[in-house]
Amino acid sequence: MAGTISIDMSITPPTPTPNSPAPTPDHTRRRRKTSKPSAPTPSTDATTPKFGVVVHGIALRKDLGKVRKWLESGNKTLGKTVGIRWLRRKAELVGEGKKTSSVVVYLEEEREIDRVRLGGKLLRTTQYELDRRRK
Repeated sequence: MAGTISIDMSITPPTPTPNSPAPTPDHTRRRRKTSKPSAPTPSTDATTPKFGVVVHGIALRKDLGKVRKWLESGNKTLGKTVGIRWLRRKAELVGEGKKTSSVVVYLEEEREIDRVRLGGKLLRTTQYELDRRRK
């Protein structure tokens, strides 16, 4: 039972057809760049925001679309809102164990707003700087 087995270990490259590109090794293939979806910006609306207000104390479990509707319906002093977003990333806040955070509400016109009403509560506000540059 002392027989020999021979195995051919040579690899033959595939023969390219006239219309196909030449094969490339796996380590030299370029990955297709995938663009990450960008956060919605207020400039996607037809109106560019002129002013922003930070509203503090919004529950993280709230949907921003509903928060925007509640703010518009309960606060006539706000005027027309152009956009709304979380001040910080929601995932980071939830990971830190926070229950509330702040949202930025973009407005068409500059207004003097100290507090806004949301669901029967008066929430504190501060002015948001649109032209702020990081140094």
